[in-house]
Amino acid sequence: MSKPSGRSSLLRVLGIGFGIAVVVGGVVGQGILRTPGLVASGLQSQPLILLAWAAAGVICLIDSMSIAELGASIPVSGGPYAFCRRAFGPFVGFLTGWTDWIAQTATVGFIAIVFAECIHRLGYLQQVSLSVIAIAMLVAIATLHLFGTRTSGWSQNVGSAIKAAILSVIVIALFRAPGEEAPELEQPHSILAAIVALRAIYATYGGWNSAAYFCEEVKNPGRLLPRAIFTGLTVVTVLYVLVNAALLHVLSPAALAHSTLPVADAASLVFGPNGAWLVVATAAIIVLTVGNTQLMYAPRILHSMARDRCMPASMATVLSTGVPVASLLATAILAIMLAATGVYERLVAIYAPLSVATNALVNLAALRMRAKYPDLERPYRMPLFPVPSLLALSINVALAAGFIGQDFANAKLSLLLLLPAIPMYLWSRR
Repeated sequence: MSKPSGRSSLLRVLGIGFGIAVVVGGVVGQGILRTPGLVASGLQSQPLILLAWAAAGVICLIDSMSIAELGASIPVSGGPYAFCRRAFGPFVGFLTGWTDWIAQTATVGFIAIVFAECIHRLGYLQQVSLSVIAIAMLVAIATLHLFGTRTSGWSQNVGSAIKAAILSVIVIALFRAPGEEAPELEQPHSILAAIVALRAIYATYGGWNSAAYFCEEVKNPGRLLPRAIFTGLTVVTVLYVLVNAALLHVLSPAALAHSTLPVADAASLVFGPNGAWLVVATAAIIVLTVGNTQLMYAPRILHSMARDRCMPASMATVLSTGVPVASLLATAILAIMLAATGVYERLVAIYAPLSVATNALVNLAALRMRAKYPDLERPYRMPLFPVPSLLALSINVALAAGFIGQDFANAKLSLLLLLPAIPMYLWSRR
């Protein structure tokens, strides 16, 4: 490992393969192993279930047009923070970056605990506590990232490829198994149940904007970033639809609706007693790659904020290998604290409104940038502007309202998380 070089610039060493891998790695998580049962219980119709998964992917593609245009025209790292700062000024940008960093880091802590649970379910390290295993995972990933951006990118490419290959093997095996003829279930119990199902699908697609955090490090971002986002989302959408179609081939709609881990139940029918073990092992690999993705891009938020004097200057320090070392260590330390204390559980519960609020701000930023900088060079211009941004903005606002209405207690905590940002912003500006 290299000593800090004192530079604040990252290295442009990542290619289209990494861009696609980080989208797939950021999206495909443990949710696809659990969510199909919840969706089936809300929609209760094979055509509706598959249509909903496909429609959610299309909606995410529409939503991604805003961030693809912003990332191609403002090729700096930091994700939504960088775009909102350029569109609305430093204060709104800081609030966006702070919210995004807290939410992403809390999710890293949660993912580490899920990984530890998978290790216990596989029968390993039973005498070691979940917190210790989670911390060990975070330390290992952080250490890997310290070796350089190229190494981190390589690990993401390999991890995402392995994850996609395993899920593809499971899908093929399920389709080759004898199908179960079963009548459709009755119509959905209520509109609320259908809304809950749709929100669960949307949450399972979360992370599709991962590539935007690396705009400054992707070669030729104006051309490659939109391609990476759209290709990655297309791969994920096809994979999600195939997983659900395979599950409905093996399980009846009723069995799928009552399953809390439908992929494991289906695998048990096809592979016998070892099926559940296979799915847990798959889940461990999936959460490991998601943790690797998020611990790679969350520090880019801090780094970009520090360069703009919205965080301590040390957070902008970059190793000669392209690693924002101080930001990486700060993110890893907070994630370790959350994983060790259990505080992360509530933070993950309030992550949803913060996430969709950030997406809505990006949609507004795309609209604002067109009006504020009409002559800005835009290597990618979203088609039918402003329809995609307005449509995505409407969906994100509706989702945020739904999250707040369903769980107002945690929604209040989401707002409380923003309060420390104000004095920190004032202190940093001084």
